[in-house]
Amino acid sequence: MNQSRTPARRTQAIPGPVVQASGADVTGILARLAALESLATDQAAQIEAAQAELADHEARIAALEAGPTP
Repeated sequence: MNQSRTPARRTQAIPGPVVQASGADVTGILARLAALESLATDQAAQIEAAQAELADHEARIAALEAGPTP
């Protein structure tokens, strides 16, 4: 009889020194992460706006290259 088994989860240690952080350190790190996430969201919105502007310019260039319409 063939039974499928889920393999046991194995954890691996992250190489490097063990660092202990206080609650204030963790709070500061989380605040910095939130600020970085906000910055990334803002930059993503700026990229989308720039891509839309680029598409508009490309459409205008294509229209100019096509020449006047009768």
